[in-house]
Amino acid sequence: MLAIPLLLAGVFGFALLELAHPRRMANGSSSDAGSGWGVFFELLLRLSLGLGLGMSLQSTVAYVSLLTTDSLVPGLVVETILAVAGAVFLAVRGQKRASVRAWTDSPELSQASPASDDYEAARVGFWKKMTSPIWVDRLFTLSLIISVGVLATLPVIRWVQAPHGYWDAWQMWTPKALILFRAGGEWANRLSTFETHPSYPLLVPLTTARLWTWVGTPFHLGASFANSYAYAMSTLGVVVGATGLFGGKRAAAVAAAALAAVPAFPAWTAAMYADLQVSFHVVALTALLAWSATTPRSAGLV
Repeated sequence: MLAIPLLLAGVFGFALLELAHPRRMANGSSSDAGSGWGVFFELLLRLSLGLGLGMSLQSTVAYVSLLTTDSLVPGLVVETILAVAGAVFLAVRGQKRASVRAWTDSPELSQASPASDDYEAARVGFWKKMTSPIWVDRLFTLSLIISVGVLATLPVIRWVQAPHGYWDAWQMWTPKALILFRAGGEWANRLSTFETHPSYPLLVPLTTARLWTWVGTPFHLGASFANSYAYAMSTLGVVVGATGLFGGKRAAAVAAAALAAVPAFPAWTAAMYADLQVSFHVVALTALLAWSATTPRSAGLV
């Protein structure tokens, strides 16, 4: 059941990103741009940004729902409608892109002129592959896979050992999420008199309460962890995707290894702290700024 709200958030965020920043077949500046790895890194970046931003935007919908109706249920209806609209948009955009690709892949356009920029880029890429030992490339690929695997697995292992999270989770975020889930019209008054940081932003408890509303109970321990884990994996995906798109596979492997060397990342994911949400938004903003700097201004809505 937890997969449904996460999927809805991801579809909505991905569609919004596609609307504002249409795909251009790995338009990064790395040597992998336009290759299979380049396409993979761009897709990873889009999916990661879509999930994290979608969850944050859906929490805003939940907050508006609380303000207007003192209930999270109308927010679920609205976010479902937004996700369905996003899915329809992606389907229409994908069909249109398929027809354009069929035209550009015609025999008349398949051969690049030796004097064109595409031919020169292909020649340089081929020469780099011929002069770089293949075992080095495979070593970086293996390092990338291991680092991502470690970062994806360690938080789960640590959460199994402490399913209620650490201090901030059971002292502040989980009780606030319970208030948002059950308090009805009294949720604002109860939060204002909360003993521990009553003025803190509500992103963490709102996203948790939203997942609880979907599963129908606040005692689903996996919901709180799913919230933290989704933001952690979105952060990891943005770091690897953006670094790979602009710096290549080897740069992505180094970035993943550097993140894997930070013990706090899996620890705070299992602890269900707000640091993961803050980290995601900082990394997402940095990636979007770098991405916009390498994209023609005519792309998208702005």
